[in-house]
Amino acid sequence: MQGILPPKTRQAMIRTIEAQKRAKVYQALHPDLFFHPHDQGQLQYLRSSHDIRILIPGNGFGKTTICGYDLNLLLQKRDFYKPETMPNHTTTAIWIYTKEQQWLMIRPVIESTVFARGWKYHKSERYYEWPNGSRLFMISSYADWKSLQGIEIDAAVFDEHPNRDIWNEIWFRFRGRGRKVRISVSATMTQGMTWFITDFIQKWEQYHREMGLTIEQALEKQFHPQIWVWNRGGIQSNPAMTEKDKKHYESAALSESEKRVRLYGGYADFNTEAVFEPGWLATTEPYIE
Repeated sequence: MQGILPPKTRQAMIRTIEAQKRAKVYQALHPDLFFHPHDQGQLQYLRSSHDIRILIPGNGFGKTTICGYDLNLLLQKRDFYKPETMPNHTTTAIWIYTKEQQWLMIRPVIESTVFARGWKYHKSERYYEWPNGSRLFMISSYADWKSLQGIEIDAAVFDEHPNRDIWNEIWFRFRGRGRKVRISVSATMTQGMTWFITDFIQKWEQYHREMGLTIEQALEKQFHPQIWVWNRGGIQSNPAMTEKDKKHYESAALSESEKRVRLYGGYADFNTEAVFEPGWLATTEPYIE
């Protein structure tokens, strides 16, 4: 009779379907193992073992997501990108956010795509805890620095421009104890020229400029012994973004300088022009209306 599959073929199809169902269940239990970072800055960030890593591309790049994924690798003690950075003890990290509403919006995405399952969130004390004992504390950038007392940390992520008081508290107090603390900054630089740009980003630029390198070459080589910077890319770099997402960002009613920062990264003083590598900017000009 036509349309009836041979027994061996039918059994093979059943095994395939069952395997696909098991894969979906496994992915739901271990979403972090199925996350695929893009190679337009996310992979480069994961591979960097610098003490300070600074991500300042444009909107839509996936800055917060990749920082969450990187922290998860640390907390689960399975960072295969830079295993030499793994501490021997149970790890603890802090996540510093600027706006509560902003964190509440991104939180479901982070929890469902890059955090290993098994975590418990302690609401009153505002921290995640995993079965292996690792903890991630959530702290507002406007919190009193005393809220950090008693927490021995291995890593800190500033989601958006750092608050200087908390930065100093982490950089000087924690590192002063002899503990290896690595700091990441994930920000769209829309505050103009700030202390952080002059103290860290421009020092990174100057270091490579004195070596005779362009910013484009510096992004590839990353010779600075302590600071790593990625200052290009945005929604055009992120394959997860749709054409509708891209048009939404590109149609925003902003000044030309802020539009370039939000779309393609870098920084600006908003009195002149955004700071970019000219060669890189030339490749993005067709996208600017």
